[in-house]
Amino acid sequence: MKFFWIFAAVFLLLYVGYSFSFQQKPVNESSHELYEQDVLSDEDCRQISECIANIFWSHLINYYPYYDLKVVLARLEELSKTQTTPMNPQECRMTCLLPLLYKIQAHEAAKNLKTAELFLKELSVKKGITEVVKGKLYYEKLNEGVGMAIMLEDSPILSYDEYRLESGMKMVQWRNGTNIKITLTDAIQGFAQGVVGMRIGERRKIYVHPDLAYGQADGDHPQQLAIFDVQAISND
Repeated sequence: MKFFWIFAAVFLLLYVGYSFSFQQKPVNESSHELYEQDVLSDEDCRQISECIANIFWSHLINYYPYYDLKVVLARLEELSKTQTTPMNPQECRMTCLLPLLYKIQAHEAAKNLKTAELFLKELSVKKGITEVVKGKLYYEKLNEGVGMAIMLEDSPILSYDEYRLESGMKMVQWRNGTNIKITLTDAIQGFAQGVVGMRIGERRKIYVHPDLAYGQADGDHPQQLAIFDVQAISND
C-alpha cells in the first residue's frame, strides 16, 4: 500500500530529524542564535523551511481529506518547542495508521464501486454501445476493421490507452502500450472479452466493471472502472 509506506517514511524522517535536533540543541538561547548565525543566514533558513514544507505537503496531500491540518501543525509546534519524544514510527504504523488506512481503503473502494456502476448504467442505454456482459462489460466501436475476428485463444498485436474512472466521473489516463503482443488468456477478463471479435484496424473503447478488471487487487485504487481505448494492429 503506497500511502502506508509514504506516511511511514515521513514519520521516520521526522523522528530522525527531531532526535538529531535534540542532540544538537544548545544550552541557552544566546548560544542557539550564535550557532544559527555562524551557519545560515535568515534567507537560507527561509529556503530550507519552504523546502521542508513542500516535501511534507507532497506526502500529506495523499491523505486529503482524512486529516486535521490544525492538529498536525499543533503537534509539530509542540515537538519543536519541547524535548517531547515523537511516537515511535513502528507504534504509529501498527496501532494507529494501519487500521485507519484499511478503513479509508474500504470507504474509497465502496465509493469507487458505486461510481463505476452508475457510469455503466448510464452508458448501457446510449446509442452505439454494445453490451458484452450485462452491467459489467460494454464497448463502443470507433473504427471498423478488416479480416478475421480475434478469438480468445489468440495473441494479437494491440495498441491501447488505459484510463480509470475516479470520483466525480473524472477519467484519468493510467498507462498505455504501442504494438504490444498480448496473450488474451493472460489478460484481465474484461479486457480479453472486450477485444474478442475485433478485426485488424478496428478500434474500440472498452468499459470494464471492477469485477472483470482489477477489483480490490489494486490497493491504491480499489474497485475503479477500467476503460481501454484499443486498436487491433495484427493477429498473425
